[in-house]
Amino acid sequence: MGICRRQTNMSLYDLQRRYQNKSHLKPQWQRGDVWTKKKREDFERTVRNKAKRGSDVLTGCVILYYTEADQKNVWISDGLQRTINSVRIYEKLVEEVGEKDAENIMSRISVPVLEMEYEGEKEAKDEFRRINQGTPLTPKEEAKTILTDLSNYEDWDVRIFTPLHTSLANALNQFGVKNTNSRGRKHHSERDDYGLFLRYISKEKTACKYNFDVTNIEDETKRQNVLEQKLVNKLRELGIDESEQRLTAFTKYLQDQVAYIKDIWEKIPKQSWDSEIQTVTAVCLRLLLHLAIFRMNKGIPLDRFEKFISKFLEASKGTSNVRYSDGGYKVISMGDLSGFSRVQQKLDCILDPDLKPSLARKRKKTAQLFPGMHNAHKLAFSKNDEDCGNTIPIPATRNMSMGVLPIG
Repeated sequence: MGICRRQTNMSLYDLQRRYQNKSHLKPQWQRGDVWTKKKREDFERTVRNKAKRGSDVLTGCVILYYTEADQKNVWISDGLQRTINSVRIYEKLVEEVGEKDAENIMSRISVPVLEMEYEGEKEAKDEFRRINQGTPLTPKEEAKTILTDLSNYEDWDVRIFTPLHTSLANALNQFGVKNTNSRGRKHHSERDDYGLFLRYISKEKTACKYNFDVTNIEDETKRQNVLEQKLVNKLRELGIDESEQRLTAFTKYLQDQVAYIKDIWEKIPKQSWDSEIQTVTAVCLRLLLHLAIFRMNKGIPLDRFEKFISKFLEASKGTSNVRYSDGGYKVISMGDLSGFSRVQQKLDCILDPDLKPSLARKRKKTAQLFPGMHNAHKLAFSKNDEDCGNTIPIPATRNMSMGVLPIG
């Protein structure tokens, strides 16, 4: 448990100023800016009403901390939402009344502040989790905890991440695809946006969904968000200006590919289908965009790609569920191109001969031996003289013909 070294009140002006000049820092495991619009409006209304009545203190507490090993840097453990929204209110007031009056208004309102000392970062994180039990991180928030490894995350969010999500949403709208807004599904799609962009900028030639080495990632949260961490590493390597240029090129590439895939879709005869299919599903289009980037990275001829996706769309009817003529089917996960390895053979249309599953198949467990089964052997193996003397298994039927009885 941490030790409380100091307890005081701090004005919202000082709180937001110290965050702005990075005297108070945001840990990478924090949830980032997650308050809803209503919460932000309620907080602003409270601050303005209290300021009109004079000086007042907000309920709740902001917890700051430093560690035994690093007592220079001060981090925000709890109260990040109030801090970020104090910045918003101050900037809005500056526009309304000017800097001097904005400072005066924000200085009237204070918030209780505890300064804690922890043995290390892990203890600070554990105590934060205990304090915030009942408000687990959403997938989107977890992704942002990884992306905050970037310095100046707000700049990256405005220049890269928000436009990235917008470009993918526009691509789906361009095709006429309805993108679901349900909470879990939306986060899943946003994570796949990172995957598409990463596949594009890294020029990755593997079919695996996200085949990245996690053995060197010590933090458990990061291990659960390898995709986002890999993207962060690549963006760091490029720099924000180069990343923005790549995003512009990626957006143009998406538009071209969506138009191309849409043209192929419209040429597919649908008269024999049970019901008229208006468009492909969002998952199907994302799969094809992954496949298009994979084709570009590997230099696969465009005519072969067009032939393959034509057969794929005919067999799947614009979904991720491919049904074969023999009655079998294959459901392909979003972004997982390894699922296409088997589809190639079943559709008799090879896109890439090197396309292989991302993971080796698990071996089936040996069947359990039960009484009455012919599992006994008089000769388990015998010599095959025609094959350089290699041994071969003796079938159970042959052992039975030599008088071997069932186990029982």
